[in-house]
Amino acid sequence: IQIIRDRHGIPHVRATSTHDAFYGQGFATAQDRLWHMDYDRHKAYGRWSEFVGESGIEHDKQMRRFQIKASTKGDWEALNADTKAMFEAYANGVNAYIDSIIILPIEYQMTGTTPEPWTVRDSLAVFKIRHILMGVFEGKLWRAQLVNEFGAERAAEILSGYQPGHLVISPPGENYNGPVLDGLEELSNGLGTIDWLKDDDSGSNNWALSGSKTASGKPLIAGDPHRGLDTPNVYYQNQVACPDFDVIGLSFPGCPGFPHFGHNAAVAWCVTHAGADYQDLYVENMRPSGDGLEYEFKGEWRDAEVRHETIKVRSGESVEIDVPVTHHGPVISQSADGTKAIAFRYTATTGPNLGYEPLLDMLLAKNADEIDESMRQWVDPCNNFVFGDTQGNIGYLNRGQVPIRTIANAWLPVPGWTGEHEWEGSIPFEDLTRISNPDSGFFVTANNRIAGEDYPYFIALDFAPEYRARRIHDRLTVMTGATVEDMAAVHSEIVSIPAQVYSKIIARTPPRNVLSAAAKDQMTGWDGSMHEDSVAATIYSAFRQRLHRQIINHLLGPLADQALVAGGRGAPGHVRQISTLLVTHAQSGDTSLLPPGSAWDTLIAHAFADGVSDLSETLGDDMDTWVWGRVHQTHPTHPLSAAFPEMSERLDPPPVSMGGDGDTPQAGSYPASDPYTMTGMSVARYVWDTADWDNSRWIVPLGSSGHAGSPHYADQTSTWADVALIPATYSWDTLESEAQTVQTLTSDGDKPVRSSYEGSHQEYGVTIEQNVMVEMRDGVKLATDIYYPAITRDRASGQFPVILERTPYDKSVPGQTTKAKFFARRGYVCVIQDVRGRLASEGEWHPFSKEAPDGYDTVEWLGTQEWSNGKVGTMGDSYAGSDQAALATLNPPHLSAMLVGVGASNYFHGSMRQNGALEQRFLIYAYRMAVTSHEANADLSLKAAITRIFKEGMPDIVNQFPLIEGSTILSRFPTYEQWAMELQQNGDYDDYWKQRGYAPEEYYEEHADVPTLYLGGWYDSYARNTCECFMQLRDMKQSPKYLMMGPWIHGGYQENYAGDLDFGLEAHINYNDLKLAWFDRHLKGLESEVVDWSPVRIFTMGGGEGTLDGNHRLRHGGYWRNEPDWPLPSTTHTPYYLRNNGRLSIDKPHEQDNPTTSFVFDPSYPVPTIGG
Repeated sequence: IQIIRDRHGIPHVRATSTHDAFYGQGFATAQDRLWHMDYDRHKAYGRWSEFVGESGIEHDKQMRRFQIKASTKGDWEALNADTKAMFEAYANGVNAYIDSIIILPIEYQMTGTTPEPWTVRDSLAVFKIRHILMGVFEGKLWRAQLVNEFGAERAAEILSGYQPGHLVISPPGENYNGPVLDGLEELSNGLGTIDWLKDDDSGSNNWALSGSKTASGKPLIAGDPHRGLDTPNVYYQNQVACPDFDVIGLSFPGCPGFPHFGHNAAVAWCVTHAGADYQDLYVENMRPSGDGLEYEFKGEWRDAEVRHETIKVRSGESVEIDVPVTHHGPVISQSADGTKAIAFRYTATTGPNLGYEPLLDMLLAKNADEIDESMRQWVDPCNNFVFGDTQGNIGYLNRGQVPIRTIANAWLPVPGWTGEHEWEGSIPFEDLTRISNPDSGFFVTANNRIAGEDYPYFIALDFAPEYRARRIHDRLTVMTGATVEDMAAVHSEIVSIPAQVYSKIIARTPPRNVLSAAAKDQMTGWDGSMHEDSVAATIYSAFRQRLHRQIINHLLGPLADQALVAGGRGAPGHVRQISTLLVTHAQSGDTSLLPPGSAWDTLIAHAFADGVSDLSETLGDDMDTWVWGRVHQTHPTHPLSAAFPEMSERLDPPPVSMGGDGDTPQAGSYPASDPYTMTGMSVARYVWDTADWDNSRWIVPLGSSGHAGSPHYADQTSTWADVALIPATYSWDTLESEAQTVQTLTSDGDKPVRSSYEGSHQEYGVTIEQNVMVEMRDGVKLATDIYYPAITRDRASGQFPVILERTPYDKSVPGQTTKAKFFARRGYVCVIQDVRGRLASEGEWHPFSKEAPDGYDTVEWLGTQEWSNGKVGTMGDSYAGSDQAALATLNPPHLSAMLVGVGASNYFHGSMRQNGALEQRFLIYAYRMAVTSHEANADLSLKAAITRIFKEGMPDIVNQFPLIEGSTILSRFPTYEQWAMELQQNGDYDDYWKQRGYAPEEYYEEHADVPTLYLGGWYDSYARNTCECFMQLRDMKQSPKYLMMGPWIHGGYQENYAGDLDFGLEAHINYNDLKLAWFDRHLKGLESEVVDWSPVRIFTMGGGEGTLDGNHRLRHGGYWRNEPDWPLPSTTHTPYYLRNNGRLSIDKPHEQDNPTTSFVFDPSYPVPTIGG
């Protein structure tokens, strides 16, 4: 399986079988969107509280009531074998990636969670959660509120539905000539059913042009779905190819295939939401019965199934709820006394849902007829499905299952007990609305009405007004010789039809004051274009906000505030109906919806003056600065930003200004509660060119990656904001020539795919034995703290593997204690030891001189204790990394694994000296260590003096370098002064520097052959040492060696910045989790993630936004890469030569070039470092 990524990070997966193709799609998707997938899974299953705590409880209660998880069981059992194989391969690919993770996405680290194995039913659930709230049930609840508040007659006046004269989809170009909605009878009949409820925006465009209207003579298919801007964005760009199909398009992370947008070699397809009615609400009569519940149906009482649900809450108490289920569906709401309930019936969760079978069938279609037929089993959502093929055909299908039932079901929750409102099948597939190769040469869908009044089946009460569809229709009508660029231009259509209507009325309305007059002048000659640089667009929008509030306050009274601030598809959909009706009434002069005694001219004058006043208060007096893009902006927000506000700046992509509004094809709707922040917009744009697939284009608002630290997290934003497109490259020759990265996977084939990794869990308490004095071979005793796994405070019986860290920095500090307890709780004896001469240990400290024998003796002592299973691992960073390397040169028999953080291979060549040049920071290090020396701890006045000098007087000491023996306070610390003198005086690589503690590489032949992970940072002064240790021992030893290099300064693994550069959240790792996985594998033999590690994992820096964050660091970005070796196999070694003026050149100098130069070294001005 090959995964090629283009310059935007978009994966193109190529495999030799259908199984491997979906396996690769699952793997690549998880690489980019694992947490995004898990977010949708947790939302679908009502487990959001596990991530965010109490703020997610109400969401989880509602999702549990929908019973999405339960519904997937029947779906899975009913699917055919080929569809099951597709979902299984995809899940296996996802789990293969989960199994290979070294560093979890930052969201898991923030929430303290880990990803569970992905299952086939998870994919079914993810698809459902992305569509369940696109239905119409909320509208029925809202209509119930209207009827309860105002009565049936007034509610019917407000709910007029689709306007006569507006465009329908089929037949193309025709207008709707039917009546407005008349729901008085149904609303009146429903009053008794819903009176107990008293206390209780989106869109898309697409179109198809036949070859008669294009330059190529072949169809062009284009459009853009409109949703809220998810972060990461909802759709995932990718390509999947195998011998049976080669498809590129947009998928839902977590679900295989390309359900809504894409093309194969022969056919292209896309959708808009049809707005069909496929969700009903049934009012049930309920009563208790023993320990359960009963509900009434046709005069009999039936047992209701009651499902008990436990909602786990992060950092809180679990919440228990019971969900009754009737034959209509799960109960989503109950009256306070429990005698009434609302059951939710939805095509996607009622009975086995076979709508997943078309996901595979559509990929195999060879022409327009076959892709139409592939939709026979499609259930949800109901879409305007548009397609075109390379043979020149274009087509439309209103795909999906719409139940056949009484018209009363459409208006309100209906009585469930009568049996009069049951579903009686669905609209036959052959009778679904279709268009094929129309004479007009094109058709348009924009969530507008699907068919005229003569269509024999009920589809829905309400549709989006014609405004977007009309603007696109009018542009395509006059278009000939159309190209991809012409289609892209349609995406940017920003003329608002309502703005044109209202601006004409404003033009003839006298202004109420000077400010209104000036604003009116700004609108003179305006054509209704909602351009981001337009002042008139801003003024119009503010006016319309005020107009709507005035009239809706009158119409809805106490429900007005709720209607104007509500989310979802209930109240907002009806407010949209009212706003559409107001445009019609304003144009015709109809005042029936206005407050008594009001006229349109007067009302508009007031609204205009109030809107302009609002702008003056918020934007200032300079009207020329009131451009639309100043206020009309996106605000992408990560789902965890609210729960973790301190992380929002890093998680949330930057906002961008846009044109358009909710009535224009370039979508940019916003809520009345937060004008004018965009909440509905194009979440993808595309043009499929059936004449030349490589000429196709697409774009998404953010990027292909879901990792906030990736350069592809939001790298498409600026192009998207410019309403431009990027190539949707399809041919593999082009992809290979332009590939940014290529990854090859070996499929598991017949080998069972591991469903999850093994790992130690917290199952013990901890008991500590402090200052155990372990005797070394020369009689010196070293203070050792031992942390044992415990049960009820007593050391657990049995033998355990041991993890050792030896440190000069105090074994008892909180960081060491926390770390040791972490491992003890997970079934390890963790040992922290003060090295010789430091803190509580005996002897004199002479850095590294005794670390090899002392380390050996300690390992062997630990390996032979009664509580030890004989396996000892070592860990530690910096000094504690180097003392591991030293002890390993003596090859202690019980040493079983090492995790060496920023340790040395040779202190003369890289660290204390750099190829002989002294690093003066180690002279300062002598002062630092003297502060906690035996001498200082024995003499508090001496301790105070050395502490003061180290903290305040080091500049004076540095100015006196080199040190002169006996001339500084170090003379009070004899071994410390001796060591400092030796560093200064030993300038040649001799026996002093070749001792085991300083030059482990001199003893690599004798070095222990145990699994070792070398961990380092690019900005760490031990970067060279870390890489050299890996490179040399990898070739000399048989046991596995791994190298991991991040963008860190010294030991800064859990930071995501270095100096003035911020590398994004991906740079951070959870160090304890990493160590646990390592030791679980090599000390316990568990199948931890380590089994799938690549030998080398490196962080590639760069690709970020290049802007400053709140800490004044440059957003530099970066991402992790898995590699087989270091140096990288593709490395080209290029010699550089010193030339005149201190320059480097790849050209080798000749004698006549006189390549001499000079360098002045002044110890008074040492070279600074942030590397540590």
